[in-house]
Amino acid sequence: MYRERKARYGRWSSSPPLEQIAPLFFSSLGQEKVAMKTQRQKMLAGELYDPSDADLVAGRSRARDLCRLLNNSRDAEQEKRRTILIELFGRAGESVWMQPPFYCDYGSNIELG
Repeated sequence: MYRERKARYGRWSSSPPLEQIAPLFFSSLGQEKVAMKTQRQKMLAGELYDPSDADLVAGRSRARDLCRLLNNSRDAEQEKRRTILIELFGRAGESVWMQPPFYCDYGSNIELG
């Protein structure tokens, strides 16, 4: 009997090796490969995310720089303000206008129109 097991499994144990039985368990779990979500995708989905992610930090920095430019512009510089707002927001209509001061974290998910 032990010789049969050793011949069958390559060892004296009575149970098959893990390499032989693992596919039986894991195939039933449906091992489709799922792409990991980015921290931005998690944030937009309302899930827990890491705010110190390089992409999110860069987005906040970009928005702060654009808000600073907008807030420091003069009333006579309406075309400059429009350009800044179009760059800051995700979508902007033809008549985008905003009276500074304005502050936001990212701006890319704001739509005006």
